[in-house]
Amino acid sequence: KSKDGDPVALQGPEVKIVCKLVEKVEISPDTRRFRFALPESDQVLGLPIGQHVRLEANINGEHVMRSYTPTSGENVKGFF
Repeated sequence: KSKDGDPVALQGPEVKIVCKLVEKVEISPDTRRFRFALPESDQVLGLPIGQHVRLEANINGEHVMRSYTPTSGENVKGFF
């Protein structure tokens, strides 16, 4: 649980969770904001600001990994 008592989605650096991409916004030609839903709507991500997550996906048959720094606050529930 988080310091506020909310359930936390991330349980450790090697524990993978499934998150669905629910929004993609183009901010500029080389910048996009992605919004991912957490497995449960009452969960917080559980990652302090300034830390990063590694996302993995199969895109067109290719395994892709990227690191991103979430910009949502620590207490945001249901997505990052």
